[in-house]
Amino acid sequence: MTITIPATLTDLLHARFQQDSSALIGFLNADGELTKSLSCADIYENARRDALRLLSAGLQPGKDIVVTSFVDHESHIRMFWACCFVGIAICPMPPLHPDLSRQKLLFAHLDQLFHKPTLISTENVVESVETLVPGFKTISLNALTSTKVNPSYDSLIYPNWKPVASDTVCLMLTSGSTGNSKGVVLRHSNMLSSVRGKIRHHGTTSASQFLNWIAFDHVACVTEVHLHALQADANQYHVAPSAIISRPRNLLEWCHSYHITYTFSPNFLLAQICREVAATPYDKKDLDLSNIRALISGGESVPVTTAVAFADIIERHGAPRSALRAGFGMTETGAGCIYDTRPIVRDVESSDVKYLSLGRCCNGVSVRTVDSETGTVCPPLTGGQLQISGPSVFREYYNNPEATAENFTSDGWFITGDTAQIDLDGNLHLVGRDKDCVNINGVKHPSVDVENYIEDSTVEGAMKTFTYVCPMRLANADTETYAVFYQHTLKVEDELSEADLATITKTNRAIRSACAVFCSQAPHTVLPLPRKYFVRTSLGKVSRSALVKAYLQGSFDSLETTLSQAAKTSSSDDKPRNAVEEVVFDSINAIFGLDDLALTRSHSLFDLGASSMHLMRLKQDLQTRFAIGDIPTIEVLKRPEIGQLCDYLETLVHPEASKKVVQYNPIVCLQPQGSKPPLFLVHSGVGEVLVFINLARLLQDDRPVYAIRAKGFDGEGTFPNFKEMVDCYVAAIEAQYPSGPYFVGGYSFGAAVAFEIGKELEGKGKDVAFVGVLNLPPHIAFRMRELVWVEVVMNLFMFLSFIDKYTFEPLKLELFDNFPEARQDEPPVSESQIVEWLVQRSDAERVAELQLRTDDLVNWARVAYDLRCSGRPYVPSGRVAGALTSIFCAIPLPSMGTREEFKRDRLSAWKDFSGERFEMIDVDGEHYTMLSEAHVDSFAAHLRGALHRAEQR
Repeated sequence: MTITIPATLTDLLHARFQQDSSALIGFLNADGELTKSLSCADIYENARRDALRLLSAGLQPGKDIVVTSFVDHESHIRMFWACCFVGIAICPMPPLHPDLSRQKLLFAHLDQLFHKPTLISTENVVESVETLVPGFKTISLNALTSTKVNPSYDSLIYPNWKPVASDTVCLMLTSGSTGNSKGVVLRHSNMLSSVRGKIRHHGTTSASQFLNWIAFDHVACVTEVHLHALQADANQYHVAPSAIISRPRNLLEWCHSYHITYTFSPNFLLAQICREVAATPYDKKDLDLSNIRALISGGESVPVTTAVAFADIIERHGAPRSALRAGFGMTETGAGCIYDTRPIVRDVESSDVKYLSLGRCCNGVSVRTVDSETGTVCPPLTGGQLQISGPSVFREYYNNPEATAENFTSDGWFITGDTAQIDLDGNLHLVGRDKDCVNINGVKHPSVDVENYIEDSTVEGAMKTFTYVCPMRLANADTETYAVFYQHTLKVEDELSEADLATITKTNRAIRSACAVFCSQAPHTVLPLPRKYFVRTSLGKVSRSALVKAYLQGSFDSLETTLSQAAKTSSSDDKPRNAVEEVVFDSINAIFGLDDLALTRSHSLFDLGASSMHLMRLKQDLQTRFAIGDIPTIEVLKRPEIGQLCDYLETLVHPEASKKVVQYNPIVCLQPQGSKPPLFLVHSGVGEVLVFINLARLLQDDRPVYAIRAKGFDGEGTFPNFKEMVDCYVAAIEAQYPSGPYFVGGYSFGAAVAFEIGKELEGKGKDVAFVGVLNLPPHIAFRMRELVWVEVVMNLFMFLSFIDKYTFEPLKLELFDNFPEARQDEPPVSESQIVEWLVQRSDAERVAELQLRTDDLVNWARVAYDLRCSGRPYVPSGRVAGALTSIFCAIPLPSMGTREEFKRDRLSAWKDFSGERFEMIDVDGEHYTMLSEAHVDSFAAHLRGALHRAEQR
């Protein structure tokens, strides 16, 4: 019997489908739980169905290119195979950078490079891209799923149509964060050659188990794991990168739980795992790693010291020392193509090299090192330009013949850009790079791209064309880093005054901040250098390697020390002022990994990129350090600025010194950065502003975001009436931002307040550009009268996700049976008992997460009830004539009918109180969930679009 070897990826999946393969593609959540799995048959059938939808939506095989942007692996895998089954090249994109200017640059570049591709993504990403790059072709995944299919297209879909081995499968971006990305053309033949080479090299079989935590835009996911496992007919599991990055030990623990044979870890993560396990070792019985056969490490060189420590850990728990395998690969080679499968040495002293060897080539790849001057092949142990060739290696960059010609030799070898040597046993060792590139945790950023970004940031004091970003590796460091050397308008070789030093310090901080935005890691050092170090060659270049060499030799030590001392002096007033603050600063540095960042009291946790995981870890760490029984999560969330958090913790650590009355300020800063006028968001009927935290983080509209918090949470009394509340908020907004134009919005009850704020500001002659109404009709008095105290309390519990809409009415009836006095309008004497009774019937996990005491909830309910009372006499009048009034329409409360009825009968009445510009926008979710984690990303895109329209006057 003749066995046909699949020549294309579609044939490979079809073979698994026909043999009814038992291999699964599993998806894990952040806790490592298997939430969904697909069989090869599922992938095959989904691919045929989605391919038919692509054609029915108007995409043309061989002509159109699809770019995809998703945060989950499942959606990317789904679209990968759909495109494969119809012969449309796909380009999976990396997670979008938070800097909108870089998003715009990237999409504009892809629009030109790929000749008007089509973006398939979530609705919020689609809307954002349409705003950033008008004319970019888009379709949301939801819209594609609901596309009416044309059955006649079935003849154009696999297996009725079949690709050939040389057809393009996907276009992988060499650097997804810039406008200079090249598209690596990967064909069926390249990718199949790559995975078959890996199987033979590592000995993977159908009994293997693969674990991937790299995003789908990277070949380490697509080829190293997904297609590799498919070729081996083995199980594969995918989890979001953040699940491993936030807790590196998960990698080992999930290898234990899922009996993993094959996975991946870059060097920086190996080093982190070694540190954590050294601090808190595993019991031998708690961790079984005996199934691991290949734990690949690539992206940057692995120090032998790290390799020995990590091999010791995994060997202690059953894995062979040969499991840790350093490798070399690129997008252009379909991920790893060279690996060292030899056991790791047992002690550092027995190794004659500082970094692990990369081993030998897989089938499908050949390697050589070449003297860049003479073009001759180098003998063993001689460094030269690393070149590779073979069927696993790509042939061209898409639509970029210049880059293709530049990166291939005349006899067809690909020039990797690395300097390497081959030892006497045929093993590859990297010794440097031909191309300057910053390597941050395995992600490479061309030095010139970072330099251009710094210069585009127009940093005051930094001279144009004299900024050099230089990769380097410090002695005994776990991972690579980089330095920024530049020429300042001030001559640093001259004697510098205190004012000069302050000016240079400000420039250094601005450069450091720009680098942190671009690379997600600040440089090791930022130094302005004397003019003599910027002498250009005859080709107009300054040697980055020469600058690094001079730095490492200590040529700039004196200057660096002077500037470092000046930086400390200039920020000393904003540094920790007491022992409590020193502990807080140290904890934040540790949790956020910001050891090289000069924190100040004015830094915001949100500005540092705080996630809920960061905040929970910070809370636990501070509780341990201060020996405090509990720091309520909500109190941390309310105080994003480090100084605010320190002041609050001081009251817990030294309660006897905190008797002073808190001065009420309604303004809470959620996002301090931005060049545009700020957005002010008014609290809902529960008075708090926590609901706006994620919205402020995701808005990404180059504007500060402030929330308006109700009075009464910190012991001060509530407002006696609606007007006094509005007047207080207007005064606070004017104090924060005196000139305008003003952008205000409010959620639910807060929408009426926001309207009145806009009206009062406009009545003072101020420019009001935007009023946002989040799902509230203008006439609210009837609803405020309906809400007696117990309704307010239960709505608060629903707002906090302690209870849901389905349990609301049954729980209320049960409450009335137990507490008849709760039927009255005002707070009953038994309010504390009622609140405690409700807590006992709430979602225990959510209650534990927020850690609110009964007294806190009782006070919160009083604040919310007083707000409702203040709204009972409210009658809207007048209008905000100059503003765009945007009504965001969610699914209303059940008593308000359907969304369309609610819009027609109630929300549309806002038109009577707006100027000429008025719009109604449907948003995802219900009244209480429209800003929840599930919908806030989508809402942020809708709000961002409305703000842009408000600006276009």
